[in-house]
Amino acid sequence: MYKKFWLFSLLVSLMLVHFLLGCNRPGPQISIISKELLPNTTNMAVVKGKIKNEGSSDATVVVKVRLLDDAGNVLEEPFSMVTVKKGETADFEVKSSVNFYKVKKFEVMAE
Repeated sequence: MYKKFWLFSLLVSLMLVHFLLGCNRPGPQISIISKELLPNTTNMAVVKGKIKNEGSSDATVVVKVRLLDDAGNVLEEPFSMVTVKKGETADFEVKSSVNFYKVKKFEVMAE
């Protein structure tokens, strides 16, 4: 009985350490350097800009855009995947299916 309890305690302890180390890993430190909302050739909203990786390793990040109308309602939340090397900047472009002229405000997030 004592052996089983000791083995179970060891297993639980190892799982807890693994979980805590995984949760404490620093994620990519991404800054949004610039962003602009533009129409494409068919007047759909496109957000272009630059991000910078200030972390210690290369990263692939999701650039999310929230497009809002004049009442603050969310029209769409498109996204794009971007790879950026540590210490460098990268361009991003997020295309939407929303008419450019309906968008009154937009937000950009990188994860």
